Amino acid sequence: NKHISDLLTAHNIDVPKTTAHNLFGTWFETYQYNPEKTLHELIENGISDEHIFIAYKKALEIQQKISQIKISDLSIPHCPRFFDIVNCCETTSLYRKIFYLSSLFGKQHLLHNDIYPRNILYSPETHEVHLIDLDSIAISNMGVQAISFFRNYPCQDTEKLMQEYQHLTGHKPNHKILWCADKILHAPGSIKRKIKNIIDRCK
Repeated sequence: NKHISDLLTAHNIDVPKTTAHNLFGTWFETYQYNPEKTLHELIENGISDEHIFIAYKKALEIQQKISQIKISDLSIPHCPRFFDIVNCCETTSLYRKIFYLSSLFGKQHLLHNDIYPRNILYSPETHEVHLIDLDSIAISNMGVQAISFFRNYPCQDTEKLMQEYQHLTGHKPNHKILWCADKILHAPGSIKRKIKNIIDRCK
């Protein structure tokens, strides 16, 4: 988390600064204090749909900045397990299928992957937005990230947000694939069966 925080800060992405500590063999993290409430808290207290849209639009702008970071910027000494996953994806049959699935949605990126109201700090006065919970940063792609992004949008009408998404990313979400993938990801059964089902449906 500290390495991700430092990496995003180095790319001029405003995220809480993370400091790692070790006390008697136990590690813990501290973060910069931010007085803003989460979007979830604001929604519970009553906030307009327009404010929710602005918060998501700005969160999407932050996500776009994250997606421009090259995966190679994550140095191997700091993230050995991260690169073990990449190597596994290249050599393991199951993960080849996952990468094939990813190619249906678009180019691989470094993404937040968990943008929803509890992970967005928002100021209705200044429209300032910060993304938190950086341990969800992962290798993914714009399509899979879009599934999470639109599924967790707390307003019914997503069309306007989809237009903003397409404008910022240059990636037009495929409604059919988004719907299909969302159903598969929430369906009971093994990961292998889910992947097989979605690949079969998308051919």
